[in-house]
Amino acid sequence: MKQTQTDLRQSFHDWLVRQGLSEKTRTGRAGTVYEYIRHIDKVCDIILLKHDNDSWKWLAQHIYPILGFLVLCRKGFFEVNLNSPSCIKEFLTSFLNNMSTADRKAQNYFMVQTQYSDGKILDEYLSIREFVLPSFCNEITLKLNIQKAVANNERKAVRKFYQFLCDWLTLQKAEQYGFDYSKIRDVQNQLDDLRQETTKPIFRFIVRGGTNRRPPQLEPNTGHCGADWIRELFGKASRGMAIPIKPDSTGKYSVSELNGWVKNNFQASKKKEGPEEEEWWTTKRVLKETGWTKDILKRKRKKIAHITISDRKIIFYPPDVLNEARQYNKKKTAKF
Repeated sequence: MKQTQTDLRQSFHDWLVRQGLSEKTRTGRAGTVYEYIRHIDKVCDIILLKHDNDSWKWLAQHIYPILGFLVLCRKGFFEVNLNSPSCIKEFLTSFLNNMSTADRKAQNYFMVQTQYSDGKILDEYLSIREFVLPSFCNEITLKLNIQKAVANNERKAVRKFYQFLCDWLTLQKAEQYGFDYSKIRDVQNQLDDLRQETTKPIFRFIVRGGTNRRPPQLEPNTGHCGADWIRELFGKASRGMAIPIKPDSTGKYSVSELNGWVKNNFQASKKKEGPEEEEWWTTKRVLKETGWTKDILKRKRKKIAHITISDRKIIFYPPDVLNEARQYNKKKTAKF
């Protein structure tokens, strides 16, 4: 029997649960599973004014332009011009081709603007598409018209949805849903190209997510950065933390020294190397997702890749945490 699009949303839910993410917190509130689904629904509401089954299917089919925009604009905006590399221009073409008929609500969220010397601004997707393509001769600014924290959450949710698609999608399912299997599979390579380019025209560094075998790092490993990049690297754990290295005379920090400090304070796990994760979990987040006590986490810590920021601050590699939580729950269930 042909699967319906209801299965896509439900399958995403089931996949998140299998990853070990919580459906409810210890206080009974909606857990991480429903937070991811809520953010996907919100993105669908913005683009298609609804989050029904067809909109989830549309997002899966157009995952590259949407996730690519969120990746490029991780700092709020990104500028494209004649000298931009081909992968950026190809992305802009893909985005405008796929979004040129989008509702005004989406255009106010994913903002694309061309400003002329006389001050006139062109911001209608269809108008920009007709003006830009097939030749590229303008400086165009891509912007996300939302708060940075909201954009980060939505980028993480859409990325998680893409990870789900890569795990879940088979040739048979692609045929059932009318998806282009190879096109969806190739999105990761396209995103890697975009991600590398975000260090060049506007902001000089990116956070390279770590795995259980290597820690997250700032790239490129040269030059000096501000304290804001250290906050990007450590995420929520940076709140109230003392910066572990000393600044130079201008108040900037050596990137190579910072990366070296992270490596020296990183404890790898012996498990098979997992996927890159930009956001590592604080102790508070680990306890929330697993339901463990601090004593249980202390016993499990040697089996989980982590970075010791200070005596009171440690961040953990999420897939290792979830793997240990699944094993712990199995053993606990077997006793009864």
